[in-house]
Amino acid sequence: MAARRSAGDDHAEAWEGSISYIGALLDDKVMAVAGKRMAQNSGVSPEFAPVPDGVEVCPRSAGGKQVFIVINHTQERREVSLRRAMKALLVSWGAS
Repeated sequence: MAARRSAGDDHAEAWEGSISYIGALLDDKVMAVAGKRMAQNSGVSPEFAPVPDGVEVCPRSAGGKQVFIVINHTQERREVSLRRAMKALLVSWGAS
């Protein structure tokens, strides 16, 4: 009889961190719960509050500096809450 193994696995790595693998197809609700649990366990906190549907946040960093490219893929105006003060470097022509 084959040994039973978990579909999810956590590994501690040599670099003071860990990685989690989920070997299953999960529905959106279960994936959200799993993601929330892993984020809470990691101590990681997002730079942004949850963003609205259709909004993408793309972090970029180099030379010790970090920028966030926020893209609204919808035709409607969307608002994004910031967790700290940030400076707008680029604003599209449609923003007010």
